[in-house]
Amino acid sequence: MEAADAAPLTDFKPQPGSLLPPSHAFPRHAPQGQRFFLPPRVTRHTMHDPFRLTGPTCLSFSGGSTSGYMLWRTLQSNTVADLKRWLRVAFANTGLEHPKTLKFVDDTDLHWLRPLGLAIDWVEFRDDEAGHAVVTYETASREGEPFLALVKKRNYLPNPITRFCTSELKIRAMHKRLRALGWCDENAEWDQFIGIRADEPRRVAKIRARGTSTETSKETMCMPLADAGVGVAAVDDFWAKQPFQLELPRHKGRTLAGNCVLCFLKPRKQVESLMASDPSYAVVWIKMENDTVKTIKPNLVETGFFDADGEPLLKEVIGLGARFRKDWPTYEQMLHSVLAQADAFGHEPVLVHTGLVDAGGADILRSAQHDEEGIACFCGD
Repeated sequence: MEAADAAPLTDFKPQPGSLLPPSHAFPRHAPQGQRFFLPPRVTRHTMHDPFRLTGPTCLSFSGGSTSGYMLWRTLQSNTVADLKRWLRVAFANTGLEHPKTLKFVDDTDLHWLRPLGLAIDWVEFRDDEAGHAVVTYETASREGEPFLALVKKRNYLPNPITRFCTSELKIRAMHKRLRALGWCDENAEWDQFIGIRADEPRRVAKIRARGTSTETSKETMCMPLADAGVGVAAVDDFWAKQPFQLELPRHKGRTLAGNCVLCFLKPRKQVESLMASDPSYAVVWIKMENDTVKTIKPNLVETGFFDADGEPLLKEVIGLGARFRKDWPTYEQMLHSVLAQADAFGHEPVLVHTGLVDAGGADILRSAQHDEEGIACFCGD
């Protein structure tokens, strides 16, 4: 048993009589004039339990209910010896996840993996030679530090077209962890389990067509939930019976406050609703937009407030801040709008700092409701 646990990653060979030939037995492309009727990975998985490990496997745990269910099914389908030999579970923290997401990841680790002698790898982006750091629930970033470091390095913001935040903060951070573990040796190949369900056909088709990771052709993308026909109803039913779960609101199967809470890929109304529930969510996003400048000349911009004579209050900024989305107001403008709407409905005021000062140097405060339940968000694929 111990010898098997310590076996190098490149030593995998199917057992005699196994239905699974080595991965290289499936050519990546059909010979000219021929075509495969099923992608190679689907062929393999239709022959066995799709959650069964057949070699080195990295399970990407997003911190959501769906990938959590995928992890549980994987643990149920494999022996402890195989789990220890083949499986790495990775969670990439951007520093902007909801605190309850971090708690859920830690609970999953404590309830399911630690009793088996396993653990979740908490990884974060770092702008250094290693490119990543391994952290814990206690030491994980909670003020957007990895995201801020990435934006400072790039000196421009990600956007719906150039989504380098996903690739750098999550995909590459996890790959650099695998490289540090020796998974990128010349002859190494491995699977990547991702939590995409059967009721997400567009995402399934997109990844199925690609086959391998955008990061390396040595990594085969696997969707065991989709292969097993699992939909959102099965996921919700499972978590309703568990002693712990992700304690974030869900809407039509989506944990809308999951991933980065105010992600620019989420619908604007949902982002504003989350700002209304807690204006502090917006602080880091405003900072990133304001600190990432397009020009270097001073600019006078309106603050959205007025003096006693009704004239608009202006503030000087060095450079014009960039935007995550050109079709949206800035995050600062959205926050001001949210706070103004809260006032209009006559909620009990809670004073918050606007970051502005009046002519006498005193802080300008605005009221904000903090007890309205925000609508959760969904980043999309």
